Amino acid sequence: MIAVNKLIQIAYQSLNMTGLGESTDGDMAVAALDELNALISGLNEQGFLSLSQKFTDIPPGREFTFRVKVEGEETPGNVIDLKPPVAITGVGRKVGERFIPLHPMDRQQIDRSNRLTMPHAFNYGRCYEQVPNETDHGFETRELGILVLDGRSPTPLRVYYNAPLEYYQLDSTIWLPEAYNELLLSGLKFRLAKRFDLAADKKADCETDFTAAKKLIKRNAASQRMIRLDGPATSYNDRFYDGFCPESW
Repeated sequence: MIAVNKLIQIAYQSLNMTGLGESTDGDMAVAALDELNALISGLNEQGFLSLSQKFTDIPPGREFTFRVKVEGEETPGNVIDLKPPVAITGVGRKVGERFIPLHPMDRQQIDRSNRLTMPHAFNYGRCYEQVPNETDHGFETRELGILVLDGRSPTPLRVYYNAPLEYYQLDSTIWLPEAYNELLLSGLKFRLAKRFDLAADKKADCETDFTAAKKLIKRNAASQRMIRLDGPATSYNDRFYDGFCPESW
């Protein structure tokens, strides 16, 4: 973990934009904070921040909406009271005591399929809607996450997703392992070098350091990742018992 203001201070000093012993505050600190939040959001979208990977179990169905409910709101069973995930990395349909993984699919392909069968694919997207605000009798906007299956599941589902991260402030602490400090620092330096249009060689050096830090995180993640076997099947009858018949059986 590392404090936001400390990370910003180190980044400016590394770029020789703040001298040793000087503090970074005012507009420069605010600019760096905006760049840091944008950096963390982008890294989370790309799956670099492993601590944001979670799962939740949802009821049977075919289409689901993730959104934060307002006070007193009544919603149908397919609405999940959860801040819309940044990305859904996987969906599993429960069969017995295990979850059979579904495959990601383009929404247009899902719409052209027979959606009255067992699902074997999913699609996820995000959008916005206007909701009434009783405080000022106006409208406010909230984000929606739409999960669509290519069939109707009769059993519960498990959704694996990247959770959105908080918006950090200058006095916040970034609760990530120490291994991510170099990634955040090099990424922040690169974004600041571009924002303030520093010399071309300085921007190139920052980009090189950022690329190397991302490769290191990927390499560490790859070495710790469990071996994935070919497909979920364990016998030739599994396609039948999982409800995917007559495809490939």
